[in-house]
Amino acid sequence: MITPIKVRGYCFNNTTKNLEEYKDFYLSQTAVKDLEKDTTCPDRWRAQWLTKELHFPSNEDMDKGKYFEWRAIGAGAISGEDVTDLPRTGAGKKTADHIRIDEQVERFKNLFDPNHPEFQGFEIINTQVEMKVGNRKGTIDFVTTHLETKETWINDLKLTRDATSTRSEYGWGHDWKDLDLMQMVHYRDLYSETFKIVPRVALWVFDYSPMKIIKIGELLISQKAVDKKNLRFESAAEVIELYNKNGWVKLPSEKECKDCKLNCEFRKKPDPIEKLIVSI
Repeated sequence: MITPIKVRGYCFNNTTKNLEEYKDFYLSQTAVKDLEKDTTCPDRWRAQWLTKELHFPSNEDMDKGKYFEWRAIGAGAISGEDVTDLPRTGAGKKTADHIRIDEQVERFKNLFDPNHPEFQGFEIINTQVEMKVGNRKGTIDFVTTHLETKETWINDLKLTRDATSTRSEYGWGHDWKDLDLMQMVHYRDLYSETFKIVPRVALWVFDYSPMKIIKIGELLISQKAVDKKNLRFESAAEVIELYNKNGWVKLPSEKECKDCKLNCEFRKKPDPIEKLIVSI
């Protein structure tokens, strides 16, 4: 039985799960997480993920991550969005962050060099593997084989400013069991469906702090995690169908509207004058 789904304050009963109107649409884990946020404007989500009218610009942190991927494994997850350099100083020199990211790239490569003392025992056999199963998709950063056990591993590469940080809910300094790691549960299922192999799963987290930390963690995925992931994807598909049938709601906010290019009469604009009252 499908339970009623709450969609921005309105409750519907619905059993339709198809997305026939958008035959080229595939749900990614990023799109699901975006739709789940209470602050997400549904109409902005539609234009970005469903109809692809909007292409949101990258930011500094994203560009650093794309640059790191390009240097480490030769390509980024999205074709045509590779970042092959980072902004330089006025004198044309690399910034401290840039230098440390490059140093972490070299350390990443050393982890796969049998002649290096930090060799981890793996060989990279494929990179940026895109998979589509049903209406779901995902791209694995790199696939490895362990040279002794011959087991297949799927791996995701992460770059962060500080791998010890707990300042946000996404910080890699948290206990990993408390993070939302649906991405790798999703990728393992896609890989298993596509290649008929259940791989082992790992995250490789590099930071570009002065400590230049590396964390390598295997994820042991439970059936509970798989069921939760499937429920999130199924719920997202149902919500999309409900919006398709009943209209895509606009939920404006300064954050949502800032980079949105849709012609929207409800757009919120920041006050050009900031007024402060300060006690000193």
